[in-house]
Amino acid sequence: MDPRTRLETWHDHGALSRAGLRQALDGLGLRPDAARWRTSAERLLLGCGVLALLSGIVMMFAANWLAWPRLARVGLAAAIVLAALAASWLTRRDVPAHRWAVFALATLAGVLLAVIGQAYQTGADAWQLFALWALLALPWAAYLRWLPLWSLWLGIVSLALVAWQGVHRLEPLLLVFSNDLNLPLLLGWAAAWAACERWADPAGWGRRALPAALALGIAALATAPACVAMAGEDATLLLPDVAVAGNGAVIALWALWLAAQAALAWRRRDVYQLALAAFSAWSVALAWLLRLGRFDDVVWALAGLAVIGLALIAWLLLHRHRAWRAEEGA
Repeated sequence: MDPRTRLETWHDHGALSRAGLRQALDGLGLRPDAARWRTSAERLLLGCGVLALLSGIVMMFAANWLAWPRLARVGLAAAIVLAALAASWLTRRDVPAHRWAVFALATLAGVLLAVIGQAYQTGADAWQLFALWALLALPWAAYLRWLPLWSLWLGIVSLALVAWQGVHRLEPLLLVFSNDLNLPLLLGWAAAWAACERWADPAGWGRRALPAALALGIAALATAPACVAMAGEDATLLLPDVAVAGNGAVIALWALWLAAQAALAWRRRDVYQLALAAFSAWSVALAWLLRLGRFDDVVWALAGLAVIGLALIAWLLLHRHRAWRAEEGA
């Protein structure tokens, strides 16, 4: 538990007065002053400005695609990449402007690849574009060691795996798992979550935000195929285009993830992780209840059970939150 959370826990349990809390926060330098607010605002505006500029560059190519000659498109994209490279070279490494310049450089490398691929129709699959983009961005991420850039790289790799899953299949995996389960993506996100927990700066925002986002994504990847497998043929009532696969391996993998998730939440006293496990179990249970009969006949029973399940989840999370806070404050 970080110092600020511990102090707030003591304050909530009456062990620390409000004046004592303010004094402790001031003494530890945990209360932001005017200078810190100004620095945070400058970094926020810089980041938003760079993201807006990158979005504008992408929209510029999309809006003028037919109006510009092919060579002009490629030349302009290359010139923008060179400008980002120059900005990275001319700024000091320890300033936020340098980090955002490298971030823009890694992003614009993908824009350049997309412009070349569309202008000359190379015939490459979408997953190959994302894979090459990830390969080009990897040295910049390793050089900068900055969590937003690693997050961008992880997003590019995820898109490559999703696009690859739509074109190619691993036959040994298809003998065990369904088409709806992207096992490489699931394992990749799990590895990224473990790496972030191990090496990310404990004091940084990414140490909390990125693992939470990855945990949510892993829960969705594990739960959705399990719901389809549990519902069986009835899944087509709500998802007409889904490929129904009711094999036990998907359910077994989901059960393994659920047990690990619940154990991790209990060991770390993490209400968020416990909520992911609880909502996943609730979703799969409702999917299994679709087998009770025709959807029109059981829809009201499902609605009632869904409300009861949500109430039980809320009670569990509130009870565990209070119990864990009490144990930490003791």
